[in-house]
Amino acid sequence: MTTELEAIIPIDLRLRFVLYGIECIFGIEMSGREANRVFEESRDDQVHFRDYVFFESSDLSISGRVDAYEPETIRLKIETSRNRSIDLPGMVEKSEYHVHRFRSFERVD
Repeated sequence: MTTELEAIIPIDLRLRFVLYGIECIFGIEMSGREANRVFEESRDDQVHFRDYVFFESSDLSISGRVDAYEPETIRLKIETSRNRSIDLPGMVEKSEYHVHRFRSFERVD
């Protein structure tokens, strides 16, 4: 049985936290080059849709799509036949907390 999960995530620190969380849950290493490409192209290309593949194996696929004229968000998609419980919307919500915490640590000197 294949499980499909999707979430729309802002292309900022929240995305980085979500990708890291997914790596931890599945015990994988995603393409850092592909993640960096998301950020670069979001900044440089504001009008074209783009597809990304962060990880792909026989039982797990993690990909993303940035829609045309919406360079600030990515539709992250996980397809897996692995027996793992993952609350992707909850992970996205919790990433907001971690971004806030991270930024509050930055201000403390």
